[in-house]
Amino acid sequence: MGGHTTVDDTISSGTLGVVSENARPTLRPRLFSVGHSNRTAAAFVEVLAAHSIATLCDVRRYPASKRHPQFDRPELGALLDDAGVGYLWLGDALGGYRDYDEHMGTPLFRDGVAALLAAGRARPTVFMCAEKDVAHCHRRHIADHLVRDHRVIVTHILDADTTAPHRPQTTLF
Repeated sequence: MGGHTTVDDTISSGTLGVVSENARPTLRPRLFSVGHSNRTAAAFVEVLAAHSIATLCDVRRYPASKRHPQFDRPELGALLDDAGVGYLWLGDALGGYRDYDEHMGTPLFRDGVAALLAAGRARPTVFMCAEKDVAHCHRRHIADHLVRDHRVIVTHILDADTTAPHRPQTTLF
């Protein structure tokens, strides 16, 4: 997959960027979220283009689909490359885990979030999984973390002309 990178490549190359403690905050960072669902390849690229997405971070732990092979990792990478969209697979770090809340406390998760934030600082970026409805996907946990802990504005892309702002889940203890 030639020009595609992983979270380890991003971290080891030093491209995550370090923000000085003395740096003045600027605009709040913004990331998008999308589920590929059962869209055709052309329809998916159209959705990304409608929102000016320049980088897609794949947060599927197992980036393959028997029912929708256009979203298998190699095919998706080639599709995005043809569309001029960068591809970063973060599935090891941000993919679905049985106990996602526990996984969110690991260094691997923190490294994945750092890579996602770095991508978002560089270019308009979306993180993607399979489910169209974020309420049924682990992307909601990632979005909650980004909003609460990093003050990121997360916008869920539903279609070419429909988005929804992320509203973090409330927990009652």
